[in-house]
Amino acid sequence: MNIKTMLMSTLVLASFAMPASAADLLNAKHATISAKMVMQAIKDLGLAAEQHKDKGGDPHFVLKDAGTGAKSVAIFMDDCKNGMCEDVTFYADFGPVAKVKAATLNEWNHIGTKLRSKVFRSGSVDNANGSIGMSTTVSYVGDDEYKELAMQLGLFLVEVKMMDATIAKLK
Repeated sequence: MNIKTMLMSTLVLASFAMPASAADLLNAKHATISAKMVMQAIKDLGLAAEQHKDKGGDPHFVLKDAGTGAKSVAIFMDDCKNGMCEDVTFYADFGPVAKVKAATLNEWNHIGTKLRSKVFRSGSVDNANGSIGMSTTVSYVGDDEYKELAMQLGLFLVEVKMMDATIAKLK
């Protein structure tokens, strides 16, 4: 048996030793986060928040004075079981802004802009009375990764400020 054959045999055998599915790689410890650690991520950014629960009992937070120009910034936790959640959604509400047209929303959301968040208008995109919102979701962050979540929240807040500046420039 030559070296090449031995290496190929080893690789084939090693592939059988790998987990049966991707789900095996995502265990509860590293794939879910608690409200306590989300609050810690908020505090690590020097921010304060009020904690609430939605009608389904899932936690969410409303930031106090995030300094972004948005009317409000909230963090929603979804897909929760036993106090641990798989998804964290950052959301900003700019309220109704008539000068934001569909073209502005489309430009922001275009893949070429390289922005992580998505902006939208509630109701019809052409309804000037619909509120402008922004959101992005982070999934499978564990309690031990709350500092990474803080970084993601910080990046989201930068994009919220960018959207506020975009709105301010519109005529």
